Amino acid sequence: MSKSIDAANLRTLFDMSRDALAALDDPVAARFAAAIPADPGEALHRAPAWTPGTDALANARPGARYEDLVATLQGLAPQLEWRQSYKRSPQMESYLKGYGYIEFLGQRGHYAPAGAAFGIGVIGPDCLYPTHRHGPEEIYLPIAGSAEWSYDHGPWIRHGAGSVVHTRPWQWHALRTGTETVVLLYAWLGGDPVNVSEFAPVA
Repeated sequence: MSKSIDAANLRTLFDMSRDALAALDDPVAARFAAAIPADPGEALHRAPAWTPGTDALANARPGARYEDLVATLQGLAPQLEWRQSYKRSPQMESYLKGYGYIEFLGQRGHYAPAGAAFGIGVIGPDCLYPTHRHGPEEIYLPIAGSAEWSYDHGPWIRHGAGSVVHTRPWQWHALRTGTETVVLLYAWLGGDPVNVSEFAPVA
């Protein structure tokens, strides 16, 4: 594993990610972007760590607007602290086999918590994040690949790079990938849903 990320490189990745969210012509995205500080403060020490999902990052195919951001992430990935937010269980096995995330802002962030949690997730092919809900409001911005989301137990709808995928507080939702590696920015408002998500009963 590489050494911890240089503060200047981390700030570059943060700025590129925040700018990508702020550039969207979407009122929901604009509200989330406004909650993410332009200056996140001093970087905290985070030891580099790897997860199964980050192995798939090398195969990510970015959207045209996000080529520089994805390339920067790929280059710096070994220096970042990648995490998984759930413990292993039969229900989560499909997801845990192929995902990882880094947190810029939040309780586990490379920077101190702010008004919103903000980070980057990687989800490899053939993964299912089962139907769940949580109190915090959530937004996803795919920057590489595409995935399908289902809301309120409804049909699966595919979203690709540049899409704004919004989850209201306590709204049931699920995510699944196909043959592509998906890289996405995420942000939460109103708390931290990690370890407080409620999962729908398995049929």
